Amino acid sequence: TKSSPVKMKFGKTLDNLMVPEWRYQYMNYNELKQMIRNAVEKAPSGSRPSNDVAIGYYRDFEELFFNSCRVELTKVNYFFAHKQAEAHRKLATLNYQLDRRRAQQDPRGSTASRGSASSWSRQPEGKRKFPPIKKL
Repeated sequence: TKSSPVKMKFGKTLDNLMVPEWRYQYMNYNELKQMIRNAVEKAPSGSRPSNDVAIGYYRDFEELFFNSCRVELTKVNYFFAHKQAEAHRKLATLNYQLDRRRAQQDPRGSTASRGSASSWSRQPEGKRKFPPIKKL
């Protein structure tokens, strides 16, 4: 018999894929999900709630929910921009170290040894020399 693949709920999948030390930088999926559950539980009910009351309730909830989503998205975007800037700084430092190392190896300053890191990366892999990289 064929067994069907195990389906995992989105919240569990998200939780399993999170980088633990970045957990608080992700959108708070569980909180947003709970907001929806609470809204459904507290929705106008009865035999026939007024259409205007229901429309007003859901309009207010929609505004509150999407404001919460925007706050969470802003948090994620800020964290991503911070990590991206950090990576760019590290790359610039490594490129600087690489250029300095090349200049030290060839004090004559010939253009062959003083090329930028991007020209180095275009060299055939067998011809590349990897200088030791200092810890950041």
